[in-house]
Amino acid sequence: METLKREPPDSQSAAIGHYQPLWMHNMTSASGAVTMQRTAAGANLMRSTPGQANAASGALVQAECWAHAALEAQWQRDGYLLLGWNRQYSAGAILLHRSRSYFDANDPFGNVNADISVIGSFI
Repeated sequence: METLKREPPDSQSAAIGHYQPLWMHNMTSASGAVTMQRTAAGANLMRSTPGQANAASGALVQAECWAHAALEAQWQRDGYLLLGWNRQYSAGAILLHRSRSYFDANDPFGNVNADISVIGSFI
C-alpha cells in the first residue's frame, strides 16, 4: 500500500486571519494616543517594590474599566453595540469594528486585522 506524503499547508493562506471577508475589526495605533494613566503606570511598574507595582497595575486596570464604560455609554443601545464602534486602549491601540463586516458587532469573538504598527510597538 502506498503512503501519500502530505505537505503542510502554507500558513499564510490557511490561517483564517488572512481571509479578508472574515475580518471583523481593525487595530491600529495612533501617535500620542498613550494615555496619561498608562504613562504613569509604566514608570511605576518598573520600580522595585511590589507595592508600587501593585498600585500602578491597579490604576491601569481602573483606567481600562473607565474606558470600557465610556465605550458602552457611547456605542451601546439597548444592550447591543452599534456598527462601527471603536475603542482606544491605554497603550495607544485603537480597535475599530468594521461596519461592513459580515458579522454582528456583538459577536462574542473577534477576528482582528492588526496594523504592523500595533504588532511592533506592543510586544
